Amino acid sequence: MIITVLVNNDPAPVRFGKLRESIGGISGKVLTETLRSMCRDGLISREATASIPPRVDYALTPLGKTLTEPIAALRQWAESHVGEIEQNRQAYDAAQL
Repeated sequence: MIITVLVNNDPAPVRFGKLRESIGGISGKVLTETLRSMCRDGLISREATASIPPRVDYALTPLGKTLTEPIAALRQWAESHVGEIEQNRQAYDAAQL
């Protein structure tokens, strides 16, 4: 989801608060850990600006941008098969009763 938010905002960087708001349902701690891991992997860049309050912006690196096409393909697959998936879930749930 982080990659999707950054792709949709590219080339502008995204602040921590906007990332958290866009993702929804994620704690600050989990988001921070995930962002650190992605920075470590070289997928995103982090730029801290000394201000009050502190400002931290995140953006995709060239390596991170290579994920755009595979993520779009996965999204397209999921959207085209959502009906089948829902039917399978219903059949499975009915069989469990």
